[in-house]
Amino acid sequence: MWLVYLRFADNDEVKTYHVTAGNKIEAEKILALAEKHGLNATAKLVEYAIFYAHATIKPKYVPNFHFYKDSEFTSRWEKVEQSSP
Repeated sequence: MWLVYLRFADNDEVKTYHVTAGNKIEAEKILALAEKHGLNATAKLVEYAIFYAHATIKPKYVPNFHFYKDSEFTSRWEKVEQSSP
């Protein structure tokens, strides 16, 4: 299991996302999308990390950031891409 940590700056707001991926290729695809923009067209990637765990990653407490599977993050990202000029 792979985990991609993404931190975006969007004007004066900071957005943090954690995205799980099944393999390295999917994790790298998420990072490539994030380098273009976040889940808002104006959000710019300012920090990231990719982690690998031998077993499944299960979030236990997620207080102040968004947690997505790679397919859900990609779907939301594509909606932003299609709606931006």
